[in-house]
Amino acid sequence: MDNTQKKISRIDIVGSNGNDGLHYNEAEQKSNSMHQALLNKPTEEEFLNKLVDDHWKYIEGIFMAQDRDDDLVHEIGYHYKTAMKHGWRHAKEYFTGNV
Repeated sequence: MDNTQKKISRIDIVGSNGNDGLHYNEAEQKSNSMHQALLNKPTEEEFLNKLVDDHWKYIEGIFMAQDRDDDLVHEIGYHYKTAMKHGWRHAKEYFTGNV
C-alpha cells in the first residue's frame, strides 16, 4: 500500500488533533476532512523545498527589480537555497537531537 492509500485510524486522528468528545459517527464529516489532511501532508523534503522556493522567489524579485545580472542572481540563488536547507538541518538537529 503506497502513501496515497494509507489507512488512517481513529487513534491517528485523536493523536494529531485531540479528543473533542464527539462520537465517531457524529463526527464523520470532520473525520473525513482530517483523513484527507493527514493523507495530503507533504513530506519534510517537499515542505522544505516549497519553503525555500517561496522565500527565494521574494529575494529574486528584489534583485530582478534592481536590474541585476541574471547569471549573478542565479549564483546567489544557488547559495541562498543551499544555505537555507543547511540551516534547516541545524535547527532540526537542535530541536530533535538528530537530523
